[in-house]
Amino acid sequence: MAKLFVSPRAVEDLDNIRDYIKNELKSSQAAKNTVLKIISNYEQLALFPELGASLKTIDESLQRYRHLVVGSHVVFYRIEGGNIYIIRILHSQMDFLKTLLQ
Repeated sequence: MAKLFVSPRAVEDLDNIRDYIKNELKSSQAAKNTVLKIISNYEQLALFPELGASLKTIDESLQRYRHLVVGSHVVFYRIEGGNIYIIRILHSQMDFLKTLLQ
């Protein structure tokens, strides 16, 4: 089983997702459920690291990154030395190329 590491930016992304749903959509339960669903899905990467598709076909500079779609959010990660690094968690409508290449 691979070891899973979550970047501070990804933790911040989860906090922002929770806050947005809770404050803008006025649903604490939906916020909690969404965050738990995202976490549950990315935890599966420890058992199945290649579950998400490679970003290589989208942009060659992102060839070491993979992505996992969870509802309307996308978990971006990379596999390195048998470990999984969760980089960002973004809404699917965001310009992820711009965000990841910053």
